[in-house]
Amino acid sequence: MSVDVIEEEPAAIDLVTDDAEPSLVPVQEEAEAVEIAPVANNTTQQPSEEGDVTSESPKLQVQAALKYARTQKQIMAILKKYDPDGYHIVNSMAKWGDNPMAWWDDYSYASTSGYLSTFDTMVHEETHGYLFHNAQDYNSEYIYLGAKKGLNVRYTDLFRSKLIAKSVPKRLRTGRYTTYVAKPDANLASDVDGIYGLLNEFTAYCWGFNTTSKLYLYAASFDATDDLWRGYVASTGSIALAHAEFRYFMEHYLHYAKTHRPSVYRVIMANANFKKAVKKVDKKFSSLIKLADKRMPKIARRLRKAGYDAYISGDYFYVGTGDSASGTGMWIAQYNRFAKELGKKRYKTIEKKLGLTTVRQREVSM
Repeated sequence: MSVDVIEEEPAAIDLVTDDAEPSLVPVQEEAEAVEIAPVANNTTQQPSEEGDVTSESPKLQVQAALKYARTQKQIMAILKKYDPDGYHIVNSMAKWGDNPMAWWDDYSYASTSGYLSTFDTMVHEETHGYLFHNAQDYNSEYIYLGAKKGLNVRYTDLFRSKLIAKSVPKRLRTGRYTTYVAKPDANLASDVDGIYGLLNEFTAYCWGFNTTSKLYLYAASFDATDDLWRGYVASTGSIALAHAEFRYFMEHYLHYAKTHRPSVYRVIMANANFKKAVKKVDKKFSSLIKLADKRMPKIARRLRKAGYDAYISGDYFYVGTGDSASGTGMWIAQYNRFAKELGKKRYKTIEKKLGLTTVRQREVSM
């Protein structure tokens, strides 16, 4: 099984022949081929990774809100076509009684960018349930690795993640540092389950990001607008940052354990499935970031062909018309601060023991 190969074009998926998948709840909402937008004629061309949507391609007009997928059946059909892993996670949770439509609200339909980002949110949140539901018992978690396969990771001795909060440098205290490490909600897994809770969150961000990546071609079937691609760029940058953040949180947790709780450090590092799971998820996540960075100039070209001024400068993606171009942060500078910190010897030693590759500096240009 390979979990790290990212294809530029997702393979065509038959929306009605995946007999191995369980039915949705209710049964009559099993995913099937759903026509989301009208097709001009038999010569319709789908948007490509490089090119723009042609005049013959199906377009989901931004203003035509009724073209959005609104039912569970429609949403699942789109997910199944573009993102089989996301579909498997969400459909499995639906079979077990969860309601995937709980993540869809007025925000989801207020804009095209909000609509697309809700797919990511849904997969991210349902991944948490999937990891716990598939675990062998309450003292373990099942880390999803792709292609309907995963690995059960048993918990060992640990300490709460918030114990490392004060030792995190101020320059690395991001919003997620506050949410997941320093001031977590009561009983949040990233805190109470220590290193294993951090891995859980790292995995959820990975598979949510995979959904965003896989829906790139779906996004390209909409009209190329400021809202659509500015939102896509902002979402991509923010989730990519989570990769560097959680790599740091996990490695810093292990460094803290090695220094202050050596017995805890030893049993964690002796957990073969933990090390294997971290390595596999990180490899997948890293490949998604590499692909996302490659796509940024292509998105700018799509917008320019649609009549916008679009360009990349430093940490910002600029879009507008005339003199009104404004920038959207891609979170590259913050990502690179984490990458630089992880270049220190204390973390390189831990990475070597885990079999992890170096977190590379991100660089995006036209």
